[in-house]
Amino acid sequence: MLCGILLISNLLCNSREILSQPSSGGSGSGSGLWAGRPLRQTMKAEETGDDLFIWSYHRHSRKWFSASFGPVWTSGLELSTYQYGASVSRHYEMSGCKELRIRGGTAFSGSGDARYLGGSLGGALLLGQEDIAPVLGAEFGGAMVYSKRMRSSKKTMSGFILAGFAGVRFFRSSDNQLELALRYELMLPESHSALSSYCWLQLGMLF
Repeated sequence: MLCGILLISNLLCNSREILSQPSSGGSGSGSGLWAGRPLRQTMKAEETGDDLFIWSYHRHSRKWFSASFGPVWTSGLELSTYQYGASVSRHYEMSGCKELRIRGGTAFSGSGDARYLGGSLGGALLLGQEDIAPVLGAEFGGAMVYSKRMRSSKKTMSGFILAGFAGVRFFRSSDNQLELALRYELMLPESHSALSSYCWLQLGMLF
């Protein structure tokens, strides 16, 4: 039963992509998300007991860099509640709806009394093949925080971070795309200090 659900899910995820591919040649002129992209010509088919065929192309992943900017709201560790955030990421779209990403981000207060630096690795699910598609994802990594407001003599703290994000990707059929996302990040400090959290609202460009 579970295998059947996974097969059907994979078929739905790739059906539009497959229909947009040319029947022969390495870089056909068909319309669609993957039109004109280099493809390896190997094709596999699997037939189940219900005569259901799953066709999939072996292809190179699409890759982008992205730069994002926006406000950050923080809580915990006596930090400034409002900061300015920026991040850069490397995206690897492994299929029409799955993506791996490596991210580095920084945030700082206007007065300069608090700073944040972190990096993470995670994945995202792109819900649809249209030009406008929702994005859901999660990441895991580490971060370091500096704040003059900390009561202890030690003004820096580091720890692991857990993050989840949701947003919308625009112009997916283009080589240059936009993404608007809300990201919630929880920092797990190395000591027994209280947890701190970061809420990022960022607009980014993929290129």
